[in-house]
Amino acid sequence: MPSGATWNNTETNAMLGIDMGKLFQAGYLTLNGIVETAGSNPVFYGFTNGSDSGTKISDPNDIASYDALGFKIGMTKIKALAPKSLDSMGNEITLPLFPVAIGEPIYRKYYP
Repeated sequence: MPSGATWNNTETNAMLGIDMGKLFQAGYLTLNGIVETAGSNPVFYGFTNGSDSGTKISDPNDIASYDALGFKIGMTKIKALAPKSLDSMGNEITLPLFPVAIGEPIYRKYYP
């Protein structure tokens, strides 16, 4: 901002908003409330380069055939947490988050 300028953001004109009550609400951002789980473990998806959608990993021996691992994220709680900025997103997204070299050890923590 230029020197001397002030912001006058309101709930109506803001481009981004975060509900601080939800952010600090105990248990609001739990793993099973955001990431698809099987029991108490996250469900992992494998991604190959250029693929927009992942394949659910059911056999750990298949991990080596992927370029990245990730999760299916339920957006309901996240959209409620940041209501202004994420309105246009769907209710679920599947994202590649880790290269296999990092994702496989994480997978094995949950599925030894």
